[in-house]
Amino acid sequence: MSQLEKLKTRLGITDSSQDALLESILEDVGADMLAITNRTELLPGMSSLQIKIAIIEYNKQGSEGMSSDSQGGKSQSWIDGLPNDVQSTLTSFRRLKVSNYATKES
Repeated sequence: MSQLEKLKTRLGITDSSQDALLESILEDVGADMLAITNRTELLPGMSSLQIKIAIIEYNKQGSEGMSSDSQGGKSQSWIDGLPNDVQSTLTSFRRLKVSNYATKES
């Protein structure tokens, strides 16, 4: 099953009307994950995490920049960034960068 199919299943989407949006979200999430983990390709073990983050991003559609909302006595609030469990899992895939620092000889 492709990442798109998995995402659609988790979101309960049965048609293809949102495929372009979902593909775009998956690509953006994948690029963000690579940047955070300092990797050049997603590892097989990262696919479920990509779906989890894509669901979070999908659910944020139309509410970018908002931290809370109240309508008709019903209030909703959003967290900043990713949930702690998702962040810690993503961090576990992080590859450390090694840099060479040139030293100036006196």
